[in-house]
Amino acid sequence: MSSSSSSAKPESSPDHEEIFLENYFETLSHLAFDKAKEQLEKEKEASRTSSSTSGGGSWTTLLNSLAFLNAAEKSYTSLTFLELKWFARKESTRKGLYTVAMGELRRIEAKCLDVGSFEGQGSLSSRDRLLAHLCEQLSHFIEARQDLMNIYERLCTLGIQKNEVDFGELKIAVEDIKERTSKRFHHPVLVPIRNGFSVELELLLTLMQTECNMSSWRFLPALLCLQDSHAKLDAWGAAFKAKDPKKKLYALVQVKNSGIPPLFIWLVKMQGAQISKFSLYFHSTLSKQAPPGEMKTHLSNLPIDYYNKIVTFQRKTDAYNISLVLNTQASGINFQGLGYHFPSALTEPPTGMDSYPAIFSYPNERPTNLWPNIVMLIMTKHEAAPLDSITYECDKISKLPQLMTYFIGHVDRRMNLVVLFESKKSERDSTTNSFIQEMCSLLRGSRLLASLRPGTKS
Repeated sequence: MSSSSSSAKPESSPDHEEIFLENYFETLSHLAFDKAKEQLEKEKEASRTSSSTSGGGSWTTLLNSLAFLNAAEKSYTSLTFLELKWFARKESTRKGLYTVAMGELRRIEAKCLDVGSFEGQGSLSSRDRLLAHLCEQLSHFIEARQDLMNIYERLCTLGIQKNEVDFGELKIAVEDIKERTSKRFHHPVLVPIRNGFSVELELLLTLMQTECNMSSWRFLPALLCLQDSHAKLDAWGAAFKAKDPKKKLYALVQVKNSGIPPLFIWLVKMQGAQISKFSLYFHSTLSKQAPPGEMKTHLSNLPIDYYNKIVTFQRKTDAYNISLVLNTQASGINFQGLGYHFPSALTEPPTGMDSYPAIFSYPNERPTNLWPNIVMLIMTKHEAAPLDSITYECDKISKLPQLMTYFIGHVDRRMNLVVLFESKKSERDSTTNSFIQEMCSLLRGSRLLASLRPGTKS
């Protein structure tokens, strides 16, 4: 055995193997899958022509498993694991490449440990020690990746089924992945993919926390989360921006055949949708920070200009009022009111009519004389109705001759979109129903979540 080791060429040495792995995982972390494939092919060829060593078989097997891992990562970032497969078992198709790679890694780890055990205690070679350690940690990486695949699948399914998304619950699930995996693949060789995984994980957590903050109408926490997610996307997408530094990320991901992985494109669109939503939920605060003309320009540059949609609808239909109404009594809301608050400050929860504030109202302030009617309708008829339903009511105002028509739609179980008319409107009024359905769907993010599946429009 000693003569075999001494005759090994440099390219078969543990040092060479470790350097190769460092370069390979660095390439993989940059999502350069074709380049990573080339590196593997060259190393396979070199290992075939080099002198055989005690660990040569394990090294070749590892290269094969890394090829499966590269293909799996490419499938993951292209979101093809979410495609419908009609003639295959869903689970085997969705995680097939990762499962094959993990099986190979487990075999290499067992083989290396068996060799050490056979040759005696403490006789494990540096190569076998490295390979066994890496295979174990790469298996943990694959398990963590599969956990994230489950999160994206849940998001996609909720979007397709147009169900309400409990971002608080999903955030807890992602935090659990973070806690379980934080120290499970820490080898220096794996630092590049560990860092990439951590950035994606932290970004997902921030995006979900943003949704939680907006649905509870927390201005400053939501703003800080948006800034944080923007910084994370900029850092992760630095290589993509380098091709066209003058363009913003959102503009880059709109370019067809840009070469940017669909997963990254989706995350950028998610953050863009949240900025648009933030601009509507906190319009009253933001409009005080800039002149009307400048504010209009800013809003028109957003992925979705909600304010313009509302203005256009109001002018077209002559709606009396359009309001977003928050139910502060809903579970999970620690409502403190708009503005800045010390984290430890105690505030009295709102009661009565004040527990249903209008966070947005157009064209004027909320109609206070009609607010008891609106709150009563929300509490008695609308809250228990299906998420995609629209509550309709036509009512005569006491002491006034005109009729008022109310349409109420769910954004989610906490937020309601209310449209009022100073006349009798048909319950089937297509313009109003279409407006409410579109606005609620966009604010809920159903189409965006469904677009995780390749071929589905956002």
